[in-house]
Amino acid sequence: MPRRPPQDRVFAFGRRNVLRKHIPSGELVFAGVFLVLLILIGIWVIAQRGRFDPRDRDVSSEVLLESGPVRQLIRQPLKRWGEASGIRLAAPDTGVFAASLLDGGWTLDGAVESWTPANLYEKIDGAAEQYLRFGFVELQNVTLAKDGLFITVEVYDQGSFPGALGIFAAQRDSSRKVERRGAHFVYETPVGFIGLHANDYFKITGSAIDPLVTTKAEQLLTTLAELPVEAGSAPRIFTALSSGMGLPFDRISYQAANVFRFDFLEAFWFAQAEPGSNARLFVHEEKDEESAQRLVDRLRGEQEMEYELRSKGPGGLVFEHKFIPAWFLLRREGTLLFGVERAKNRAEAERLAARLGEVLRD
Repeated sequence: MPRRPPQDRVFAFGRRNVLRKHIPSGELVFAGVFLVLLILIGIWVIAQRGRFDPRDRDVSSEVLLESGPVRQLIRQPLKRWGEASGIRLAAPDTGVFAASLLDGGWTLDGAVESWTPANLYEKIDGAAEQYLRFGFVELQNVTLAKDGLFITVEVYDQGSFPGALGIFAAQRDSSRKVERRGAHFVYETPVGFIGLHANDYFKITGSAIDPLVTTKAEQLLTTLAELPVEAGSAPRIFTALSSGMGLPFDRISYQAANVFRFDFLEAFWFAQAEPGSNARLFVHEEKDEESAQRLVDRLRGEQEMEYELRSKGPGGLVFEHKFIPAWFLLRREGTLLFGVERAKNRAEAERLAARLGEVLRD
């Protein structure tokens, strides 16, 4: 008598029947119920997607405040011990700055920091190259604090007056008037001052517009005037432009490299010739006459790419731009190269160059 095959089951605990020829009704029912359940879950998820109510599902703010860690978001500046115990405390270390840095009840918010060409990028990443191009030597940086207000003082030693003037002119806000304050050339900002003192370019920046910040920023100008700087007079070209030509400080600038967008030209002085005019005076001094003439010849070759040479002689090289109304005049006297760019016509270029030549000869 043949053996009856075992009945198929959804859960087969015995021998597996891999060759079955029909699907039992139990499995069909289970598959249908499971499919319906998945569809219902999908419908529920879609329906609930825009119905999030934090009050129903989030932990309340009261519970969070009771159980959460306490974090101090504002770091209070350290206060010195009082001297009631009879112990005399050492004065705060103000570094290169005079003790008057802390006048008015201001305190140090951290130590005085110093930055060199090797690590300046850590302080002002992305802008360090501009300072280095003008001969940067060292940055002294300090932050002062009082009554929740802060003032940052940055002093950039650029190694020379031209270097300091160059970075000052490159970053100056042309809408603000430069004025003389004692030993400084400065212009005022809403929260402090930006200025120049000998070889130093400095910034005084407050955290808010406040009378306390304004008063302290004014006093800090006196403190910065006490900084040690190398003795020396302003370069004679600057003196010629400022005193000889009678040009105000904010119309004189210095470009250390890439002059006229030529990488072989360096260390040129510039000055806006007259108010409302695009014409600019320029002066450069070479180490000897031979080097100066080589520079003139090379510059002439480059300028002839965009300018037409109109004349050459004792009055210098006179160029007219090929496409725009602009004249360029270049002259050499001894080791000095000087001239005019962006003049509106030839007469203006020759007049300004003649006056500049007289001043430089004097």
